Amino acid sequence: MEIKKILITLALLLLLMAASLYISNNYNLMGVELRLDGPLDYEVLERITYGTNLLNYSINYEGSTAGFKTIMTTGNDLLFKNIKMEQGDFITRNDRNVVALGDRVSDKYFRTADAVGKNISIYGITYEVKGVIKNSDLIYIPYNKDMLNDNWSRVIVRFQPYTGGEYKNFHLRANNIMESINNNPYTVINSIKYMNVAYFYRNISIIILISILLNIAVKIYKSLKENLRIRYEDYQIRKLEMSIFRYISINIKDIINTAFKILIELAAIYAMYKIATYTRIDKDFFPDNFLALESYTSILKDLYNSWKLRLENGLTPIMMDFLKVNVFILTTMIILMIPGRKAAPNEDKSLGEGFLEQ
Repeated sequence: MEIKKILITLALLLLLMAASLYISNNYNLMGVELRLDGPLDYEVLERITYGTNLLNYSINYEGSTAGFKTIMTTGNDLLFKNIKMEQGDFITRNDRNVVALGDRVSDKYFRTADAVGKNISIYGITYEVKGVIKNSDLIYIPYNKDMLNDNWSRVIVRFQPYTGGEYKNFHLRANNIMESINNNPYTVINSIKYMNVAYFYRNISIIILISILLNIAVKIYKSLKENLRIRYEDYQIRKLEMSIFRYISINIKDIINTAFKILIELAAIYAMYKIATYTRIDKDFFPDNFLALESYTSILKDLYNSWKLRLENGLTPIMMDFLKVNVFILTTMIILMIPGRKAAPNEDKSLGEGFLEQ
């Protein structure tokens, strides 16, 4: 049973590490995603964020055409998400009258994935296909100011603050940019820091590792405490018969063993400290008052409202991946924890008798 627990724990750690790597490889961890309640113009965005360490940005205006999600983009999408191209190239900020289609869209319109160079009409405008996206049913068209006031169902702003390579600068500068965008002129409905999604898995891995080391440290401490108590009582009895040096020489093996356990204990404590330094938690998740229950309930309420809005308004790609990964991890762990079928006593007996008869 202990071996099974160890294997399940190792499997969970591997799954969490794989999940963190998956998010890291598919998204820019320095990216921040905002959902606005109106179609913000990129010229307005550049004006209101001037002097706020804004490094890169992309605005997506989401709608639909012929049953496919259509996204008007200002470009730079590849700086925030890994978009794999089947053919051709993705559209850039300077492109006009070109489109990037998902391969499933291409199959419907052209009956082939080889659509680069062909023309397609979207919202009454003729576009030339510049690229075909792998495993996708999305349509990307370049930014057009004349279409800005169309009835877009969702407006997503993604940006990356300049941090100078310092993690400690990220949250501060990201929050400053969010404050500049919010209510100027449109309100930020929801926000996601990609870094928090990837570090969610890493932080859980760290908590599990620290729990394992803490369990080991506690067991060693109890063993040390008992060994030292026995050794002390034994020396109190024999100290009149021999010197302490003689006592040490006689019990040298036990003393070396005790010293070794002390070293392991110190190593476990140091390892917990070093591992804990790799945790990354956004200060927004810290309670204002650690001793007040209201602070914790406030954080939980904010998380609930945030997820409620996401589910009501539709999940963005990173949150879809987050949910899919979590469902996969949870399903895998449930399967691993299902106890195996034990043979009934009669079955064991009949098997044994059959073997003896042979």
